Amino acid sequence: MKLRQGWILDLYPNQHGMTLWLIDRNQSHYRLTDSFAPAFYVSGDHKRLVQLQDAAQHQTTELRTRFTERTDLWLNAPRTVLEVSVLCPKDFMGWGRWVHKRDSRLQLYNSDLMVASLYCWEKRIFPLAYVEAETDDEGKIQSIECRDDEWALNYEMPPLKIMQIRLAGLSRIDPTHGRRAALEIEMDGTCWELDEAGEPPALGFARLVKRQDPDVILSEWGDSTILPLLRQQAERLKFALPLNRDESASVQQSKGRSYTSYGRILFKASATTLFGRIHVDKQNSFILRSAILPGCGNSPVSRNFPFNTRLEQRQAPASLTCRWNSPIAMAS
Repeated sequence: MKLRQGWILDLYPNQHGMTLWLIDRNQSHYRLTDSFAPAFYVSGDHKRLVQLQDAAQHQTTELRTRFTERTDLWLNAPRTVLEVSVLCPKDFMGWGRWVHKRDSRLQLYNSDLMVASLYCWEKRIFPLAYVEAETDDEGKIQSIECRDDEWALNYEMPPLKIMQIRLAGLSRIDPTHGRRAALEIEMDGTCWELDEAGEPPALGFARLVKRQDPDVILSEWGDSTILPLLRQQAERLKFALPLNRDESASVQQSKGRSYTSYGRILFKASATTLFGRIHVDKQNSFILRSAILPGCGNSPVSRNFPFNTRLEQRQAPASLTCRWNSPIAMAS
């Protein structure tokens, strides 16, 4: 058995449970895994619940179902529900949609929550918490305990290595409108400038990421322009850009979208999500526009979501609060 101590840098579901990245006071990193089967709950007519249970048992081996009693906190009353545990956490929300599609008259609870948040609530930990974990030689967690207080006002921050990337020139000008300049990379007071006059910027950037191994990539227009262009160039040159610290995971690129807010039609750029390290785009982050980076992790809303959550840095607090309150809909 090994004892690991450190701050939770990243947390996300894998095929059989959860992957955690810890960073200790010496800036060493540890990739740990933990078995976890998140559950959602279904209520409705008992006959329909029995039919759903039979269908789940015949449909797949990825689900475990049982009848149990939970408290509906909106009604402050106990209710018999069907608990559906998902053995492959990456498919958690998909199985919730499967239940709704099969019988839309059934009521679902907790099915749209992020798996990482469910894990935090169950283990009584929180993002950027200092924890103590006992693991086997393969890095599988046997037990994990929080050694931190989420209500503390004075607390120790993890020793994060931060790499800043931007395009040279005016940062407020959206480069998607035609501005192209050299790529500037800054870390620990040292600045590098990469342009097309020398070697391809993707090669230089890849070399710096491998050598410096940053915990945080703090960009300006990284979501919409810089990282997509670097990935495209790397693909043309036929090499893998080492954006992820977790080599078993793939970089996620969401689509941009338009939405209405207070009578205005706004556009939200695509988001690039990394695994094992954090990427935050200053121009695409609602919270970071109003706070410095440490403040993002100390937000009361942020405390309930992974720091590198696939949602947090790019949504307004009101949007997050809706999800923050969702888990109390069905409690033990």
